[in-house]
Amino acid sequence: MKKSVLWIVGMLWAFASFSQNSSAKILGRWTNDDQTRVWEIIQEGENIEAIVIKSDSPEYIGKKQITGLTFQKADTYSKGEIHIFQKDETLDCSIKLLNKTQLEITVKKGLFSQSNIWTRVTDN
Repeated sequence: MKKSVLWIVGMLWAFASFSQNSSAKILGRWTNDDQTRVWEIIQEGENIEAIVIKSDSPEYIGKKQITGLTFQKADTYSKGEIHIFQKDETLDCSIKLLNKTQLEITVKKGLFSQSNIWTRVTDN
């Protein structure tokens, strides 16, 4: 009986560790291709969110641009929403971590989708 309880506790601990490590890979600062915007990707409870920390439009700094992303599988985060400030729209989005330094964000509106590559900001 004790072995069964210990095994269950061990499996739950391993699962919790896996979940945290999966989300941790995406956390940090990311910039778009033309480096006009930088996001700080954070974990808020079980969700992943992105806050604008640099923008060519100062009124967006400090605002959450992505909310509700959840880890799905193999470096993929989906079921999130991206807030397009310029158009006052909220659209579905997902993020796939391509490698340690690049991610691909896909935004969907109806049948259409658009993807962009963002690069991790390194402190030098």
